Amino acid sequence: MRCCGRRRHVAGGLGRCLYDLHMVPPEFLGMRASSAEAVRDSRRAEWVRLRDLAEPHLERVGALEASATIDSMFDDDATWRFATCVTHGDLGPEHVLVTPSGDLAGVLDWEEAGVGDPAWDFAWWLQASPLVGERALAAYGGIPDAGFMTRAALSFVLMPLHDLEHGVDAGKPDLVASGAGGFLHRAKALGEQREPGL
Repeated sequence: MRCCGRRRHVAGGLGRCLYDLHMVPPEFLGMRASSAEAVRDSRRAEWVRLRDLAEPHLERVGALEASATIDSMFDDDATWRFATCVTHGDLGPEHVLVTPSGDLAGVLDWEEAGVGDPAWDFAWWLQASPLVGERALAAYGGIPDAGFMTRAALSFVLMPLHDLEHGVDAGKPDLVASGAGGFLHRAKALGEQREPGL
């Protein structure tokens, strides 16, 4: 994000932008509506694929603990009761443009746009830049469903696996190593957060 420390200022614009996006009927954009159960199935299949790809590059004990945590989250029906919507699908700081005064100027790279989970679009912000995420969520209108924060945390944990996948495909061992390390670090933190409730 090109904001030079102005992330707090842009948070309101980001939240309002996401609200407007998530309210667009998929049919208006030529997209087919989907159910929360279908989204969960798709995300679970993606997780299994990435887990199998990453396994040779992960420390065994950490990988087993991460798998147990993530599998339990996918198995929790209460977490996956939400209204699907049009999402950006890859909304991190590198895809947000900010004016010199700190206002939201635009959102880039819509290749991953589709019908999915509104929590995905908040995942990076709520976990990596929580002050911005919380302010954006307030401008959005608040948490839309009971499992929202859990799904956002899960999405954040899975993000480094995409870097690992790219590293494998491109033959970049440094990217593979950073993706593996990032995933295990985030998964461990998530497991520690969830442990009291398990």
